[in-house]
Amino acid sequence: MSERGRWHTGLRELPVLVTLHPSALLRGDPAERESAYAQWLADLERAGEYLA
Repeated sequence: MSERGRWHTGLRELPVLVTLHPSALLRGDPAERESAYAQWLADLERAGEYLA
């Protein structure tokens, strides 16, 4: 997913951070699950920094 982790401008000029849906982590390749989960957590931390 090339857009994951990037900020975009959404409706009404609101910032949008592209990330994975949590269920995609569970359905993904088990060998890549730990790495994908770490990336997902990093995305959530970035979103949290924006909201703080």
